[in-house]
Amino acid sequence: MRFKSFITFSILFLFITASRLSAQRGFFDFTNYSGSTSSYGLGEEGVALRN
Repeated sequence: MRFKSFITFSILFLFITASRLSAQRGFFDFTNYSGSTSSYGLGEEGVALRN
């Protein structure tokens, strides 16, 4: 059970980290999935990249 929760936490951590990095570099905007740029702390950066 502990191993399962560790995997879940790792996936979440990797997803958030990857979304921040890719959004900053402009490769891909994960905020399209959430519909809110502020959820990942991107703010105006994410909005500018989407436009």
